[in-house]
Amino acid sequence: MPMLRIETNQTRCHVPKDFHKTTTELVAKLLEKPAERCCVTVVTDLNMSRGGSTEPCGFAQLMSIGQIDEERNKRYVAALTLHLEKFLGISRKRLLIRLVDEKPENLGNCGTTYKELLQEYKPKKKKKQRGSSSESGSDSDSDGKKKKGKKGRKGSVDSKGNRKGSVSSGKSSQSGGKEAGQAAPAEGGGAEGEGGAEGEPAEGEAPDGGEGAEAAEGGEAGEGEGGEAEGEAEAEAEA
Repeated sequence: MPMLRIETNQTRCHVPKDFHKTTTELVAKLLEKPAERCCVTVVTDLNMSRGGSTEPCGFAQLMSIGQIDEERNKRYVAALTLHLEKFLGISRKRLLIRLVDEKPENLGNCGTTYKELLQEYKPKKKKKQRGSSSESGSDSDSDGKKKKGKKGRKGSVDSKGNRKGSVSSGKSSQSGGKEAGQAAPAEGGGAEGEGGAEGEPAEGEAPDGGEGAEAAEGGEAGEGEGGEAEGEAEAEAEA
């Protein structure tokens, strides 16, 4: 509750009719507070002097809970000096202004102190903030659920991808089996060649046929091993 009290030795007739209204608007504007809470008091016809002279002089005190500091005080003093000099005819050299930052526990209204009033007013604000925070929390939860849903969809795609990978590995194993099957006949052919070569000397027992049979065995076995190596190489290349 801002309060401006002006004391002067000026007579009452020097106070304009709308002085209280204009001064209240000035105080509300300076302190950035509602005009309904501002109080202006003018005390005239005082037996007052300054420097031993009774020429027009005055003393003003501006009191407020907060809004009083070094930087703002300069603006307050400048504005009040111009205002009182213009409407009350008090020279700035014969005017003193005091600025007071009052504590809420030292000022009362409505049968209690402003400290108690402020404490009653703060919980209402907190309730509103809690409501807004809960709403924001629900919004964040819904956003989180949406994000989780998106992540779940991505995971299903990944699982499909893994299935595709297993199918491709199956294909490669099948292709490897085919190559192994192709290599098997080559080995079988080598075995048959060996059997045939061994059987011939048993029937004819030609003295020179043994060396030919051994050469035939070596050739056929070489072809069988070569076919097996080619089959393995093709299987590895396809895998």
